[in-house]
Amino acid sequence: MTATRDEVAARSAWTRTVTNTGEWAHGPRTPIVPDTVVAMLVQSLQASPERVIVDGPQGQRRAWDVDLLAGAVVDALGDVAGRRVVVLARKHPDIAGAAAGVLLAGATYVPVSADTPVVRAQHVIADCGAAAVLCVGMDTPDWVSDCGVDVVSWAQLLEAVHWRPVVPASARPAVVRPEDECYIIYTSGSTGQPKGAINTHRAVAAHLQWMRDVFGTPSACEEVRFRAVNKAPLGFDVGVAELLWPVAAEGCVVIPGAEFVSSDVEAVLSLVAEYGVTVLSMVPSFMQAVLSYAEAAGVDLARAAGGVRHLLLGGEAVPAPLVDRCVDVLHCAVHGLYGPSETAMDVTWVDYGALRAAGVQWDGPLLGVPEDNISVYLIDEDGRQVAPGEVGELCIAGVAVGAGYVGLPELTRAAFVESCAPDRDGGRMYRTGDRARWVELDVDGVPSALLEYHGRLGEQVKVRGNRVELGEVEHALVGVGCLRAAAVVAHDRGQGTELIACCVPQGDTPDWGDLARVLRERLPEYMIPTRWVSLPELPLTERGKCDRRALLAAACAALEEG
Repeated sequence: MTATRDEVAARSAWTRTVTNTGEWAHGPRTPIVPDTVVAMLVQSLQASPERVIVDGPQGQRRAWDVDLLAGAVVDALGDVAGRRVVVLARKHPDIAGAAAGVLLAGATYVPVSADTPVVRAQHVIADCGAAAVLCVGMDTPDWVSDCGVDVVSWAQLLEAVHWRPVVPASARPAVVRPEDECYIIYTSGSTGQPKGAINTHRAVAAHLQWMRDVFGTPSACEEVRFRAVNKAPLGFDVGVAELLWPVAAEGCVVIPGAEFVSSDVEAVLSLVAEYGVTVLSMVPSFMQAVLSYAEAAGVDLARAAGGVRHLLLGGEAVPAPLVDRCVDVLHCAVHGLYGPSETAMDVTWVDYGALRAAGVQWDGPLLGVPEDNISVYLIDEDGRQVAPGEVGELCIAGVAVGAGYVGLPELTRAAFVESCAPDRDGGRMYRTGDRARWVELDVDGVPSALLEYHGRLGEQVKVRGNRVELGEVEHALVGVGCLRAAAVVAHDRGQGTELIACCVPQGDTPDWGDLARVLRERLPEYMIPTRWVSLPELPLTERGKCDRRALLAAACAALEEG
């Protein structure tokens, strides 16, 4: 089959990287211009003020509209340069202007979805030391006023835009440095509280520009480079990428309705079809659900998603059979992206179409090769690089490495360490906790290698693309008060990873539904166990620690019996 224009555009970037003989650990070095997201926003918003850069069922916003709302945000926030601002929001067209305004004011963008449990949202506001909370697409909840920080209401912003003279934010951007904070994402923490991962302007700008150059090729008749849907929750790194990338890189972001549920297959397909989405990011397990739904309902995905040029799979290991189905059904370029929250969005990638075209066969899930300005290393438990072909812990160096965790210096020092090649990669690397190895292959007669994923170290898992520290769920379970002990195990039955709560009750077995409802007040939905088991005791190792292998076996046996 002849490669499409979009496949050719991405393929050139892929070939440049994958045939970098002998330098597989280091992505191509390319200039980062401009080197802050603020400068990118100024360029994008001023490039064509009448261009529609926000679309969706709740209405459109031109670049001019976004710029004016961002200006109202700058005015409302006052002097917040170098400080952190929490944006508490529902899906709404104005989140684009809110995020742009926070960044153009020189502040750090800290997104929190409106459906985040109150206790968790309060922790984020307090932990990051927010200078203000900006509410968008919703009335200000009563609990926000009790947090002791300035609050900017959505009504206040709308009044400013409609009734007062506002200078566009792009005409008066704050001065920020490449190393300054850009955004903070709160991820699951093993201590029972989420931890904030900080990413810098230079790191984010580098990734947004790489995404634009690889996946944002427009046709001659299009006024925007690409159209992407802001499908993921606002408080996740994917949600940040899906919002900032189009706004800062001359694209268009499709923002769903306020009641949109990202796991609703029909709703996602409807958005993709109706608003001409050209770049679509999906978690593999959800993509499996989309394919199954289409097959059962007789939906022609090639027609329903006919505008999609690039399908980006990430957040979980990508099975080879899924890639084959996506390529055969969607007839678009299919890629894999990988990156933890502690780095700027994604750091490695795979062009599956290029591999298929070259006749490359693979079995295990691939992480691929480093993106531009990224280096990757595999180390053993002593911090030494492993031999070629051996499995080691994946470490990331280069421009994408984050600044660490909010208020956690010891954890930051443990996770962000001196790199393996300081003279060429910036000197710092992040230990991901993921295991991988280099798999050598031949691409069009040129020797090369790809990273292959080999699971996680420790007790961290991925559920529907979201990182979950089992310890955080266990802390919440024990904190309810009706359990003597609790442990959580992850189990993949072929339809994605599910969490099983193994509980030792203090007395009678509690009502699992009631327990789940209590957890929902403290944890996001993806961290709530879907299956529950009552055990007399938790199995222990000889050293007195929870034996998770024996626990999983006991849990599965109990579920089969029950």
